Amino acid sequence: AYNPAANYAKSNLNRTNVLKGTALYKVPLGKGHQYLSSDIGDAVLGGWTASGDFIDESGAPITLLMNNPAQNGSLGSSDGNGESAWYPNRSGNPGSGGNINAWFNQEAYVSPAVNTFGTEPRSSLNGPGLVWFDFSMAKSFSMPGWERGKLQIRMDANNVFNHPAFADPSSSLNPAALLSGTPDPSVGKITGTDGGGRTIQLSGRFSF
Repeated sequence: AYNPAANYAKSNLNRTNVLKGTALYKVPLGKGHQYLSSDIGDAVLGGWTASGDFIDESGAPITLLMNNPAQNGSLGSSDGNGESAWYPNRSGNPGSGGNINAWFNQEAYVSPAVNTFGTEPRSSLNGPGLVWFDFSMAKSFSMPGWERGKLQIRMDANNVFNHPAFADPSSSLNPAALLSGTPDPSVGKITGTDGGGRTIQLSGRFSF
């Protein structure tokens, strides 16, 4: 634990791919446009706008640790993680992703020898990615006889497709389970989500 080079790895915030975007569309109908500029046409189809934001990004790095820090000879909680950082040794292919009940293969790891750092580097695997869409629709009404008066009604939806955003899996390895060859069912399992489900808000605004 006194060797900084042994803890060298990619940033905890590193995401390999991130794609974000915003779209805004104003329906070209109603007052001020060529089509449906009548009062009725404007009231039904005029003044509508639609907008959306989207995020598609790969997962953030996760670090595997042994859950028994008593034999690692480390600096204790001074590593900033609130626990002693004792890394495992990798003995096979851990895989990663695709199954929330076993995000990685814990049997690809073994306990390191007492007072050794462990060969598996920090930030060696990646957690779940994120796909997220927000969507809004709004319509503005002109107030008859009051040119500056405007009424807008709108709908805003966060996570409009209700797509789950999974949290990182449990990454604390059980030395006893690794020694016995019987996997610990809690290790590598995803039990939570980030960001919440779909929410919809309806609102109105009067401006003058």
